[in-house]
Amino acid sequence: MPTNEIEAINRKFMAKNFPDLTADTEFYHHCELINCPDAEKLRSFQEQLLFHPHFHSLKDRFVFNEENLAMIHILRSVPLKDIGELSEEQRRYYPICSKEEIQRISDAKNNADNLLHVRAFQVAKDPTLQRVMFRAMDYMGDKWNFTKYFNSPLFRRYVHYLKPDKQAVCKDVVAGFYHVKESNGSCVPTPFGNFIAISLYLKKFMYYMNLWEYGHNWGVAQEDCQAAMWLGIRTMMGSEPPDFELDPRSKLPKSIHQNLMGLVDLQLLFIIGHEYAHHYLGHLDGKTGGMAEMLKMLSGNVVPEHFKPQHQQELDADYHALINTRLGEGDLDKLTNAAFDFLLFMDIYETVRAYNDSTPEYRLEHPKPITRLYKLRERLPAGMGRPMADLEEVIARNQDIRDVLITHILGPQYEILEADGSVYLPGYHNAKLIDRLDF
Repeated sequence: MPTNEIEAINRKFMAKNFPDLTADTEFYHHCELINCPDAEKLRSFQEQLLFHPHFHSLKDRFVFNEENLAMIHILRSVPLKDIGELSEEQRRYYPICSKEEIQRISDAKNNADNLLHVRAFQVAKDPTLQRVMFRAMDYMGDKWNFTKYFNSPLFRRYVHYLKPDKQAVCKDVVAGFYHVKESNGSCVPTPFGNFIAISLYLKKFMYYMNLWEYGHNWGVAQEDCQAAMWLGIRTMMGSEPPDFELDPRSKLPKSIHQNLMGLVDLQLLFIIGHEYAHHYLGHLDGKTGGMAEMLKMLSGNVVPEHFKPQHQQELDADYHALINTRLGEGDLDKLTNAAFDFLLFMDIYETVRAYNDSTPEYRLEHPKPITRLYKLRERLPAGMGRPMADLEEVIARNQDIRDVLITHILGPQYEILEADGSVYLPGYHNAKLIDRLDF
């Protein structure tokens, strides 16, 4: 069901069952409606709240309706006198976005405004992401800035690596990360030209998949590496809650974390380069759409047919993301191997995706990861990155892992990957926190 329809149903339910809250004439409440599966779950949460050491500071954040097995979690309350000039739609964005940013969202004049709209829209429709933002706001205080929250040097860094002719074409392209549970990246055509948006959750996917792949080299126990793989796959599926900043799944030693981030940054540079390649190769020339199509595309929903690149264009973007840099041999090898790792990780994820989705490859938006890997290795110079023989060893090992997944996990235990709650690394996680009370 589309997000706007769900929101309409929730508003109607809240107006009927929580009239005091919805009729408040002093405050605008950012809140989440939670429907409990049974009375016991609701009573359990009420008891946890009652006996929580911070009960007095927490109690006013929750409103219960036992008859309908529902509760409201008030995320933030804003005095109506502070937002009298904002429309109901605009109020969804405040105070996470400043009034200046909200005006830019309402009247986009360039792709920086479009990217801002995409970021704000994803947060406004997801209470968990709102909680992440409110926590960041409280931490930053007067220094809080929604746009700056997403700042990353990786996009400029990649453009700096490009050959001069490609650099000239890409240096003014608006590009950045955004929050969305579906892990994807896109080069988006608009009337203002193309802009690039990449999900921050690709970063989490790769962080934990790298830990699964390389953790044993740093002394990480097998059970932690296995949990890391589940975390990566669940993140890619959208079933892992997007609250990593609120509820860390692990506290790894600094040296391991730094090793992981070095690998993740290189893999992100390849993904960023892939999207820039779509731009300078002209894959989106003549394609454009309105805000509704753009938001739908970047929310992980079905991509409009006229936006979809051809499979050959995806393969070309992989190749040009590497071949059009002016990196030295050593650094280019690292970037190339990072691309191979990313595609190998995606191959593991593809096993899970394909288990419940038998769509043939020619109907998919991208070629299968293993196809992309073979085609990329085939086109690149022989001395650039790992040779095919080395990759074949990893591919064979991955095939064994896929066989185990299909035989022992995806059939009898698929619910592990879709279950509510979070996955933690057992060796690097302290006492479990209570959602909504401890974070």
